[in-house]
Amino acid sequence: MKLAKGSEITTEYLASLSSKHDWFDIRLADEDLAKQLELIKLSLQQKREEADELYEIKKKKTDPRATSCNRAYKKMVKSIYRHQTPSASR
Repeated sequence: MKLAKGSEITTEYLASLSSKHDWFDIRLADEDLAKQLELIKLSLQQKREEADELYEIKKKKTDPRATSCNRAYKKMVKSIYRHQTPSASR
């Protein structure tokens, strides 16, 4: 649904859009407001990309295969350390 040029943006019109991301497609007559809206859009895109990157990092850290490898490695290092250090009773 397109809004006619010069029409007022109402709550009903915003609710009729399929998603809130479509709000950024509305062209404003006031250039200052249009610039602010564009900056907000860019900022939200950047935040979304950062959140996606952090999610991928977290997903890799919680990978069960990586966790089991880490446990096996720590167990091996602990075993080697025990065998190389002289005990106090000897």
